Amino acid sequence: MVQPAAPRSRAAYLQGPGRPAAPRARRGDHLCERRRHSRLPAAAADAGRSTTRRDLSLLLARGQQTKTTVALSRADARELHELLATAGIGSNLTPLPDRRQRGPKTGATTSQPLQLTGELSPHLSRGLWLVKWLLAIPHFIALVFLWIAYVAASVIAFFAILFTGSYPRRLFDFNVGVLRWTWRVGFYSCSALATDQYPPVTLKDVPDYPARLEVAYPESLSRRLVLVKSWLLAIPHYFVIAVFVGGAWAAAGIDRLYGGGGLVGLLVLFAGIMLLFTSRYPKPLCDFVLGMNRWAFRVAVYATLMTDAYPPFRLDMATRNRPPVAPKTAPCRRRYRHDCRAGNPRYRRAYGARD
Repeated sequence: MVQPAAPRSRAAYLQGPGRPAAPRARRGDHLCERRRHSRLPAAAADAGRSTTRRDLSLLLARGQQTKTTVALSRADARELHELLATAGIGSNLTPLPDRRQRGPKTGATTSQPLQLTGELSPHLSRGLWLVKWLLAIPHFIALVFLWIAYVAASVIAFFAILFTGSYPRRLFDFNVGVLRWTWRVGFYSCSALATDQYPPVTLKDVPDYPARLEVAYPESLSRRLVLVKSWLLAIPHYFVIAVFVGGAWAAAGIDRLYGGGGLVGLLVLFAGIMLLFTSRYPKPLCDFVLGMNRWAFRVAVYATLMTDAYPPFRLDMATRNRPPVAPKTAPCRRRYRHDCRAGNPRYRRAYGARD
């Protein structure tokens, strides 16, 4: 008696006679495949790497024999770099940059000769800022005479640059010291209120103090630009600085005394009120104040002929280095978790019963 054949599915019918039907793909199998690849033994990975390195060695030898240039992909170039380093040939090679690491583009922004930094103190007194202006009076008196000498030194430097094309080094160091002293006093009292550490009485750099200023010495300066820097090219910046620190800066040039107030003085007043009631100085507000001070000092350095680099129209606020965010991997869904476990017979046959 002939038994009727079992009904065939649509997939088996399309597959043709005599061929086993391919197992239908189920949702979640790609996750199992990903897990299987992640569980490859280390020996297999090392074998693949050794094979790649052997191929690279042959490729390099072929290129040396034929005296031709060998074109490599970025991954092969990394493997070749590691191979040479392992053999001791490329111990002095520069590591290849990673394209995935994002950074500033080369040549996008030029480095400025003035470097102004300020570190916000974590613990500030609530009411000390009310009398800081009184404690800083000796510094203000000294700064008045120092700025008079600063202007005189700038006039002498004007003629020195006009005839020799260089800024006298001693005058340059003196002017940088005046700017450094001025920034320390402003950071303590009227320009930021960001520290309770009393500023030192010196023109030299103090590495332990939270406020620092450095200006790179120019080996040569333009003789033509010296004629138009202060009164013509810096005029657009004068309007911006007048908003930041008040009109007294544009009139007298001694902005650190802040006789005219301005946006910096207003924001510093807000910061002092917040310190008085909350004992907290907002970091974004401090960064914004430091950016305006940095802008003002850059213009002062340019206007007093200490550099030929035109100051940029930006605040250059402090950037926060955020940690890189790890990419999110798609977890196995709960209702399909059975497909990714050893309970699935097809999974056991294909990938083994390993969990």
